[in-house]
Amino acid sequence: MRILFVSPRICYPLDTGAKIRTYHLLKGLVKEHEVILLTFMEEGLNYELKKFGEGAKEIYSVRQPPIGLLYDSIRLGTSLIGGLPASIQRYSSYEMAKKIRELSSKVDIVHFDHIHTAQYIEEVKSGVFKNIDEHNVEWIISKRLSKGESNPILKLLYLQQSCSMRKYEKNRINLADMVTCCSEFDRERLLKLSPDKRIEVIPNGVDIGYFSEELDPIDENHIVFTGSMDWLPNVEGAIWFYEKVLPLLKLKLDRVKVYIVGRAPLKKLKELHNPPEFTVTGTVPDIRPYYKNALCLIVPLLSGGGTRLKILEAMAAGCPVVSTKVGAEGINVENEKNLLIADSPEEFSSAIVRLKREKELRERLINEGRKLVEENYSWEIISKRLAKIYSEI
Repeated sequence: MRILFVSPRICYPLDTGAKIRTYHLLKGLVKEHEVILLTFMEEGLNYELKKFGEGAKEIYSVRQPPIGLLYDSIRLGTSLIGGLPASIQRYSSYEMAKKIRELSSKVDIVHFDHIHTAQYIEEVKSGVFKNIDEHNVEWIISKRLSKGESNPILKLLYLQQSCSMRKYEKNRINLADMVTCCSEFDRERLLKLSPDKRIEVIPNGVDIGYFSEELDPIDENHIVFTGSMDWLPNVEGAIWFYEKVLPLLKLKLDRVKVYIVGRAPLKKLKELHNPPEFTVTGTVPDIRPYYKNALCLIVPLLSGGGTRLKILEAMAAGCPVVSTKVGAEGINVENEKNLLIADSPEEFSSAIVRLKREKELRERLINEGRKLVEENYSWEIISKRLAKIYSEI
């Protein structure tokens, strides 16, 4: 099949779950099909563009729209008076619309990576099959953030953006021929927006060989939380852990060392930096040494959507996982078998203490976690599934 793959960003470095999903699905498609890559990009990243699109028949880029506080404020104001959701406007470009009109005449399928690029679905030539790959059910994220927000103005803004995004997502989904998503949980949410739509689950995955390599650990018996630390659900979860869970852990364990690892930590997260008890690293060259010999990966998410690649990475690396129910959504896990589920501060701290004291529990979680990802979450298997669906179309 001839496929136009429309991406909102260059996927280098592979430092977010969204980039990792995009990268591996694209790599799987170019092995089986003739792919044209079209993406937004910043100036000066030509090498990364070629690396990202390796194997594609043709590669095109469009200048990324400007970002910053002023531009985002304008977009929010436009959204409040009935425009597109502010996060969608970040990817609004006449140049992109024009390029999609041009390139869609050459292909059988257009793959819109993220709901953000689906704003161009009406630019696709008639008769071309259109799929939207939903990394998250976006309107759910804003709704959940509103519940945890104490500032009444921000709470209203989150609710407004949630309503705006829900309307937008429903409209885009109804215009598509198919939607792919990360989990059965997300599929059920999307079917409520469009009951008759074909929606296929293409789960997130992990490069098992990469994360199982033997490397020198950064520390031992430490607690790690990974992810993009400018993504609000991650920031919210890290602060909740610091304020609610860490004080309880300090009463139960002699020494606590927590690493908050990920790109672009927000100022309010940096202010909590207090090594060795609570270390906010920012970007690191390699995440794997932080998983090695860790007491556990924590996923203290109270909001968010999609599925957490960090859980799959930790399991592949042999690192036990403690997560909230929201954090583990969409992954076929079982409490007490391949991870521990904990939602209150008391439950969360107790789960971590158990991993410190119960060797048999720790070994079971490591072995069952590894088995789970090997059998169900290899990127090689997952990307072939999407390629096969496109072949059948």
